[in-house]
Amino acid sequence: MAKRSNAPDPNAPDQVEICTKQCGGRCCRYLTVTVPAPRGHADWDEVRWWLAHEGVMVTKDEDGWMLHVQTRCHNLLENNLCAI
Repeated sequence: MAKRSNAPDPNAPDQVEICTKQCGGRCCRYLTVTVPAPRGHADWDEVRWWLAHEGVMVTKDEDGWMLHVQTRCHNLLENNLCAI
């Protein structure tokens, strides 16, 4: 049986490479919240109210319903690194 190594992959990009060149800080520009599936008229009215706001999106996939809010983290620097 081969031993599993916990050593990091030396060819894997580091966090700076990921955030500045690959990702561009996308994950620091929005937040998502799991929401229950709409079941009746009142639930759909609430979803429509969410969608009436700028920067809001509602999605459904195999994991369920999600509310997405476009909002940039105030700790995100211009070079897409975290200031914390």
